[in-house]
Amino acid sequence: MSWPSHGRYGPVRHYQVVFWRQPVVGREDRAGMPQSRVVWAADENEVVDVRDVVEVLEWAKAEAHVRQAIFTIYAVVDQGRHMTMVWLAGWDPTIGGPDNYANRQRQM
Repeated sequence: MSWPSHGRYGPVRHYQVVFWRQPVVGREDRAGMPQSRVVWAADENEVVDVRDVVEVLEWAKAEAHVRQAIFTIYAVVDQGRHMTMVWLAGWDPTIGGPDNYANRQRQM
């Protein structure tokens, strides 16, 4: 495979880490809705000037444990006219599909 010269980035030192929590809501407050349908809360964190993605992943795992949350890690890449976020790791509960579900199982 040949890579175009304009397609290389790095080292990446800018990340977005989202911690997700789904509040436990008592049955009487859910009006018959299952707990699985309760809206997730997101806490977005911009992480800059780090060594590499390994440092971000270690921090995200430790922080998720403390928060009792799950996480999604994105690399933030400057493409000149706009910034792009590339999903690197974790689980995003707002997106369906089997690949995303497999990520959740690895985080639990």
